Amino acid sequence: MKHWLLVVLGVAVVLSTVVEAKVIVQTVQYRQGPTLLEGVLAYKEKGPKKRPGIVLFHQKLGITAYEKMRARQLAEEGYVVLTADIFGKDIRPTDDSQAAQEVSKYHGDRGLLRARAKAGFNFLKQFGKTDASRIAAVGYGFGGQVALELARSGEMVKAVVSVHGNLETPEPDEARNITAEILVEHGGDDPFVPWSEVTAFKDEMDKANVPYQLNVYSDAVHAFTIQNGSHLPATGVAYNAKADRRAWRDMILFLREIV
Repeated sequence: MKHWLLVVLGVAVVLSTVVEAKVIVQTVQYRQGPTLLEGVLAYKEKGPKKRPGIVLFHQKLGITAYEKMRARQLAEEGYVVLTADIFGKDIRPTDDSQAAQEVSKYHGDRGLLRARAKAGFNFLKQFGKTDASRIAAVGYGFGGQVALELARSGEMVKAVVSVHGNLETPEPDEARNITAEILVEHGGDDPFVPWSEVTAFKDEMDKANVPYQLNVYSDAVHAFTIQNGSHLPATGVAYNAKADRRAWRDMILFLREIV
């Protein structure tokens, strides 16, 4: 963020800026069992010795330029951000068909999904600049589901944000393990996460007395924050600039309040 300093000397007014701290972006490797994972770490070069952390979970195509952009944005807000790898090093689907095959592995094995999420969470928690008591999980699309499953596993995350993510789980009673406050940002016309799934999620959270916030953005379908060239809401996947801006604003306010 730029800060303007106003100095009045007689009739002269001098404006100067403080240059924003440089954001460091590093590729990092870590393991979940025998599996090598490769994530991206982002943080400001200068700042407090310990900062709140965010483990960022990718959408169905794995870690792409989109996740790296979001990680940098969150780092600029003062967070240490790890874009965690769920699929494994070098596994990066190149189309929807490959992505569906990869994601189906984790839909069918929630234990593995949680283990991969925890591996990223633990790496970030142990990083020297991270305040281990102030970590949030943020996920986009498939990553939103990953973030929620991390919370359902009982991991000590402070806040969870799911952005146009899947909300279902085979074990809704495990919501009792959640320690985080939750923000769900949902496209009101999302055909891939129907309202029945949203209602089931609300019932799950209410039954477990989990504090949550549900933001529904009208005229938005699935993946409404991702500029992938699609502007055809009829396909069920399309970018919506207004919903994207509002979702980002709402997420930052939520994170600042809790983490």
